[in-house]
Amino acid sequence: PLTAPSTMSNRFAFAAIAASLALTACGSTGSGATSSQAPVYPGDSSSEAVTTAGEGAARARPVKPWAPAPWTGSFTSTAVMLAHTFRIEGPEGLLEHVVASSDDEFYERSVEMTPDGLMQIIRRLGPEVPEIRVQLDGWTLAAFDRVTIVERVGDSPVRVIASGEALWRDANGRIAQGQRIECIGEIGDDTPAIPDGASQATVPAAVESTAEDASMEAFGPDTAEPLGTESAEVETPEAEPIEAEPIEAEPIEAESGPDSPPLESTPAPSTAPGDQ
Repeated sequence: PLTAPSTMSNRFAFAAIAASLALTACGSTGSGATSSQAPVYPGDSSSEAVTTAGEGAARARPVKPWAPAPWTGSFTSTAVMLAHTFRIEGPEGLLEHVVASSDDEFYERSVEMTPDGLMQIIRRLGPEVPEIRVQLDGWTLAAFDRVTIVERVGDSPVRVIASGEALWRDANGRIAQGQRIECIGEIGDDTPAIPDGASQATVPAAVESTAEDASMEAFGPDTAEPLGTESAEVETPEAEPIEAEPIEAEPIEAESGPDSPPLESTPAPSTAPGDQ
């Protein structure tokens, strides 16, 4: 009779624990369904996470490797171009081939989106600061006022427009100048871009020279020809005349004596045909 109460109490305790667990499980399931992730075993070929009902399977998207945009080889050769203003425009990928001056102490830069595409404008703050330098592949550009760079939205050729006393010269000695020079490079074409009307310079440039070796200070917006190309006149000092002292030749006196025969003149033999 003493064991019955203890047995009944154990049964009631077990029932209470089971009820509390059931209530806890019911309370954890609210209005939203919970998800659980199936275990992924080592060596399983499937690396995707499988979820329960209410959620789709999470799939890994393949990563596409980066590839450069199509470009032109028309500006890979060495050339130098000067002008008051430049406008450089091209398709997507233009900014990967263009490097411009970016010193805030000397230049003012603005960037904006336009219907034509992304536009960057670089302005020179004054005539006392260095000119705006731009590197387009193998071309070195120097602007005295402003540079505009436009990366267009659609397909288009690469175009370089120089305005205001423009001057172009390549490493082969070709030269072009005018108030407006335009050079175009088609995408996928490697033909060198040469301005219309370019002619051979009087002094050919060295083939081994590069654009960085050419001094921009040797050019100016008012000069039609680069300084240093004109033949310089070298002044040669006049040599002082050397006065040679006359040498008095001493007369040679023939020795004569009582036994010496008199000198007789021997006539020259005749070479006339009748004398032979």
